[in-house]
Amino acid sequence: MPIFKKNRFVLVAFVLFGAMNCSESPDEKKNVRQTCPNHFDVNFFFPSTIDSSSNTEMASAFLARFGEPSLSCGSEPFEGYRLIDGRADDVRVIRLTNRNGDARLSYVRDSILPNQATLFPGVAIVRPERRERSLSAAEWQSVDTAVSTSAFWTEPGSIPESSLDGFLLIEGRRGVRYRALSRVGLDLKVNNAEALASAIRKLAGATAP
Repeated sequence: MPIFKKNRFVLVAFVLFGAMNCSESPDEKKNVRQTCPNHFDVNFFFPSTIDSSSNTEMASAFLARFGEPSLSCGSEPFEGYRLIDGRADDVRVIRLTNRNGDARLSYVRDSILPNQATLFPGVAIVRPERRERSLSAAEWQSVDTAVSTSAFWTEPGSIPESSLDGFLLIEGRRGVRYRALSRVGLDLKVNNAEALASAIRKLAGATAP
């Protein structure tokens, strides 16, 4: 069974039947790895030191399916943020990068047909939709403001459980720093992380759950 089909089933089960509370451990703030492992390596997207309860295995499967790059490795200096938004009926990945003032947005969405997701998760996949565009200086400034408001780089990582369905993971890369912040549920209003998620969704034209 292809890995994305297997993980699609896991996502559906995760959303329908609930999951354990996920919280960020102190070792989820890391320096960027200067050399990337093989693209097929299990640690290509996320360093092995990140808490395995942080949805990284599931997120990695979808990032690989979408042909996404790794934000946690590579020697090229840039700033970037990625929102991985998993729900019962679709998965959305929104990536923002800024390389010396050249800011870009990439948005890919993979939908599950609601009436087939439970019984036929493997065949309920719709061809992913991808959009890419440049970001203006004002748009990138809105990202900077949201990063500051949410205290993404400084906020402690303890994350309480949410009663809402789904999972969400936000990655960030700035200079030599990398962080992955994950939580169960889609309510980010605790500790202001909603500001960053909302700013990323707004730029992509994606609606909040």
